[in-house]
Amino acid sequence: MCKDIDATRIDSNVASAKAAKEAFELAETLVDSIEPIRFWETLKRLVEERLPKKEVRVEPDKMTYQEALEFETLVIPYGVYQGTFVRELPIRYLLAITESKFSIKMHRYIKSRRFQDLLEKEE
Repeated sequence: MCKDIDATRIDSNVASAKAAKEAFELAETLVDSIEPIRFWETLKRLVEERLPKKEVRVEPDKMTYQEALEFETLVIPYGVYQGTFVRELPIRYLLAITESKFSIKMHRYIKSRRFQDLLEKEE
């Protein structure tokens, strides 16, 4: 299945590159009859306005050793481990809650318009 996904992505990338090259070549043929700088400025603006923005995941900075020690003194406010210091949590549990696909999707969901609408209704 993974090979199928990779092949689909490769095919999509090749098709996208081909379409971009064809669009560029078409634009080159029109440059003589139009103002080239204005054309490219307009094209750039249209691309920025109409193409979906790709979210770039930025990894947070690593805590310093001292910050980590301070973080370990925090008490878990809810859930199964409510009232437990972070330093007392099982290491595998910490990895599971931060690296799971569910956790990543939850962060994305909270940023969604749908979630914001629900939050506004609740307030």
